[in-house]
Amino acid sequence: MGYHILAVEDDEDARAYLKALLEEKGHYVTEASNGPEALRLLGTATYDMVISDVRMPVMNGLELLRKIKDLKPGLPVVMISAYKETEQVLIALRDGACDFLNKPYEERDIMGSLSRVTRLVQRPSFDHPCIQYLHHEEQDFVFENEPERIELLAHFLSRNVAAFAGPNRAQSMMIALLEALSNAVYHGNLEIPSDLKHEDEDGLGFLAFNDEANKRKDQAPYNTRKVYIHYHLSKKKLQYVIRDEGQGFDYHNLPDPLDFENQLKPSGRGIMMIRNLCDEIHWNESGNEITLIQNIE
Repeated sequence: MGYHILAVEDDEDARAYLKALLEEKGHYVTEASNGPEALRLLGTATYDMVISDVRMPVMNGLELLRKIKDLKPGLPVVMISAYKETEQVLIALRDGACDFLNKPYEERDIMGSLSRVTRLVQRPSFDHPCIQYLHHEEQDFVFENEPERIELLAHFLSRNVAAFAGPNRAQSMMIALLEALSNAVYHGNLEIPSDLKHEDEDGLGFLAFNDEANKRKDQAPYNTRKVYIHYHLSKKKLQYVIRDEGQGFDYHNLPDPLDFENQLKPSGRGIMMIRNLCDEIHWNESGNEITLIQNIE
């Protein structure tokens, strides 16, 4: 299934390269060379996502991102940053970007980002007329190590958030949930080391990571472990407590998100996303339980 993507990039060669990569994978791409042109195009057609450079004349990418979030709440936006624009990346995530790419990027970087972002656009949000009467919701879930169902669970857990916090915050929470649940299953219960994600000489790091996950989910002691989720939604606060049965980790020694080199590593990316998408995060002492909080009022 192809997506309609608005590509916003002032550099003509970079824009052509991005368009070629996307169209080769079956997506339909509309080009814009600056922010005002992108906003005009957003009013003429329906788009599944926007990919925009951060540094552009006339209107920079961060300004464009904020305007898109006002005009088209819930529309996924991926930001492209140049070398060592760490602060701009963190600002973009806080302002509603759902992913980022660092220049120079390659085909696998674009495809990886699309894979993450399309999880947000493949399923319609829950919109029932009686949702306006919901005042408080609290539920507990016990989830087995089923990586293929993480996305389904994240969608289900965030299905009512937009009615309380708006579509932009709902999207941010959805991304944070995907990352937190993935960490609980892969790194917590299955104890798969992040090092496997790092690109080897054949570029097969992610393949090795997924192969190991498929092996361990049927092996003892990993196959009996569960993920426990407590979900609390009210008019004032949204809270998720996610606990796995793994060994935990030392959250005091997390990579510095302001270090650009850490943005280039596959490991640690999820925690950086969670930190910037939630108002508060907390771990228990052993590091096998995380609490995500989004303040609504």
